[in-house]
Amino acid sequence: MLYPNADPSGLIPNFQFGGVPSTSLVTTFAGLPYYNANPITNVTDNVSKVFGTHTLKFGGFVEYAIKHESPFRPYNSTITFDRDPANPGDTNWAFSNALLGNYNNYSQFSKTLIEDAPYWNLEFFAQDSWKASRKLTLNYGLRANFVPPLYEKNDLFTNFDDSAYDPAKKVFLYQPTVVNGVRLARNPLTNVTAPAVLIGAIVPGVGDPANGIVHAGKNGTPRGLIDNRGVQFGPRLGLAYSLNDKSVFRAGGGVFYERIATSAVGYTTNFLTSPPDVQLSQIYYGNLADIGSSAGALFPLQITQLAKDGHVPTTYNFNAGIQRELPMKVLLDVSYVGTQSRHLIEFSPFNALPFGSAWLPQNQDPTKPLNLDGSNALPPNLYRPYAGYAGGRVTVGQSAQAKYAFGGSSNYNALQVSANRRAGAGLQIGANYTWSRALGTTDAHLTNTRAVNYGLLGLDRSHGFTFNYIYDIPSLTQKVAALDNKVTRQIFGGWQLSGLSSFSVGAPLTASYTLTTASGTGLNRLVTGSEDFAPRVVLTCDPNKSHGERTILAYIDTSCFAPAPKGSIGNDSGINTIRGPGLNDWDMSLFKKIQYGEGPRYIQLRVEAYNVFNHTNWTTLNTAAQFNPTTGALVNAASAANPNGFGALTAVRAAGQPGSPRIIQLAGKLYF
Repeated sequence: MLYPNADPSGLIPNFQFGGVPSTSLVTTFAGLPYYNANPITNVTDNVSKVFGTHTLKFGGFVEYAIKHESPFRPYNSTITFDRDPANPGDTNWAFSNALLGNYNNYSQFSKTLIEDAPYWNLEFFAQDSWKASRKLTLNYGLRANFVPPLYEKNDLFTNFDDSAYDPAKKVFLYQPTVVNGVRLARNPLTNVTAPAVLIGAIVPGVGDPANGIVHAGKNGTPRGLIDNRGVQFGPRLGLAYSLNDKSVFRAGGGVFYERIATSAVGYTTNFLTSPPDVQLSQIYYGNLADIGSSAGALFPLQITQLAKDGHVPTTYNFNAGIQRELPMKVLLDVSYVGTQSRHLIEFSPFNALPFGSAWLPQNQDPTKPLNLDGSNALPPNLYRPYAGYAGGRVTVGQSAQAKYAFGGSSNYNALQVSANRRAGAGLQIGANYTWSRALGTTDAHLTNTRAVNYGLLGLDRSHGFTFNYIYDIPSLTQKVAALDNKVTRQIFGGWQLSGLSSFSVGAPLTASYTLTTASGTGLNRLVTGSEDFAPRVVLTCDPNKSHGERTILAYIDTSCFAPAPKGSIGNDSGINTIRGPGLNDWDMSLFKKIQYGEGPRYIQLRVEAYNVFNHTNWTTLNTAAQFNPTTGALVNAASAANPNGFGALTAVRAAGQPGSPRIIQLAGKLYF
């Protein structure tokens, strides 16, 4: 191995075989054996004191925890056997290359590290419940939260700090060149050539491959990589006022804090595997027998940056509502509920290519025809702002090539109406309706996050209604005295019907598009001029059809979509502008109780049906459009000949999900 001490478990390498028709063979043991432990100790105590019309309460919560985890990285190395004519040892077949030991690429991380990261959570509170009058009760208090950042005991965490990057220490990357009609890599300092696979690799011996990397606990860098924000104070206030004997007004609000979860920013994976402590080295075109004596090449790393300001995620909750007792023992509750969240984790561009940079003459690949439309631009890492690092922009849920910042925000506003009848015999019912809006940002933009990426969140369901009931079916013997005997009471008595019905609009979705001649980063270079940022479709009208207009092949109006013009910065339309398919689900159960013997002994027979009417609940809508680059016409609209095309519903809910195809189950229970 290139780094024989990096794999203490002695695993065999990961093998990949490419170029074999109809076959993709991979063996993967990356990150094994995986270690993860999170021992937690906490202590909590509360003290209450009644003092006249006041009920005072004081308390505290102390928690100490340690996070241990090994990064899921291939320390055992990854060896690729591909068919590559440029490889001197290539036999034109991956398997024979492997038998001879002639690999196309060997890569390995230089070291295995396991974090030992402790953290504290400290909270203390004081509150008072004051019966101010016969009609008014006030609740108020203050909670103090201290959630210092997680840190690594041995200060193994590293981060990229823009202010620590020194242009005088930047690395240089091998550039593309052509010699005698052959594309090669060129050292820009000496003009010495190398195999083309080294294009974009770091030239050894020049500059600092860890330029801009800072170590936790050194030179002013916090041990947890982010600033300690100190004690956070969360006031709380609530009131209940009796308007009359049957009506109560309630209102309240408070401020709540939460620590940054270890998994949310990936402390282990993202800040424990960066240079210079850990390097990812690669070797091209070699033989297995020579790995130990070879020198690996370094390529720009995909690293993650953590914003040093490290704000504590904060939520402001508030609500107000009226509860009213209606006839027939029905309780009506009408409330407004609001939430404002600030300092949420937001994925920001790191080392991203500016808009239009792929069209600049200095960023064109000299081995290709000069074309300033972006199609023949250099590999992106060759002209990024920080040489020696990859970068770009990610979407929610990814970690590589991102900067974790704390500028994310969201808000939720809802009218919530519920009516419940739980008292009384025979019938219990409940109904809940919510009219709401969930808006926010989670993915930052290079120029204007609020203008480009603020919109409906994926969890938004603007309308939702549920209805539940339990009905003890009256026995026929109670209505017809002539039928009242021991046998008929068993037949007609003991029946119960219950159910839950749920109705909701679907999740909001964002449409994407490609051209028949370009997609992915190729499309980005042509339209936005940046490898890292995709254009959005242009909306010429509202694509959401009314309920009666929707069909399986035309759930949305596909005529409302057009490709973005050159020069787009991804703000051609908002996010989540399409409403996906909703939910219509009826779950019902029928129970029959059969008495036997003396006392409360009985047999219960059950028939339970989920989605009893077998209503088709779709989950997937094709939101990927494709356009002709010359005419701008949509070419993949759904039709009878293309049933899975753009605008079509393509999949239903899977078994086990609410609204999945009908499931009926029978059961019996014996009570004795």
